[in-house]
Amino acid sequence: MTKRQSAVGRPPETDGSGKQVAKTHITIMVPIFLREFLKANNVNMSQLFTRIATMLHLGEICPKCYNWEFIHKDYQGSCCTHCSSKDRYGKYQTFYFMWNNCAQCDRPYSFTNRGHPKMQEDGSLIQGCQHPECFGSVMTPKQARDQS
Repeated sequence: MTKRQSAVGRPPETDGSGKQVAKTHITIMVPIFLREFLKANNVNMSQLFTRIATMLHLGEICPKCYNWEFIHKDYQGSCCTHCSSKDRYGKYQTFYFMWNNCAQCDRPYSFTNRGHPKMQEDGSLIQGCQHPECFGSVMTPKQARDQS
């Protein structure tokens, strides 16, 4: 009779629902002084990379400047106020790097499908996008000019 052997090594990592997390090996190039700094401070590079990449994936870090202090989340999505700037006409351009879906029609917001609050009869505001099926009466300034 064969004796069942116990598993060797660390137990597999699981997500919040108990499913095993599939992993892969990747190679990254870092300057030697950074590798020595991380090693001297007992920083696990795999855990560090996983943590930072997860923060990028969740929109907690700006993918342009890698900063988390200037992240602003609103109903349209996540933006970085540090990377937002004025265009050549002096108009403020918000740098959105992650878009949410419209609460009314579930279509994603985008640079061409921005959010527009609409006043209800009771005076409250509801958020919607520019898509005709969402708020047919809401038009962009360009659409309003084209119709007149």
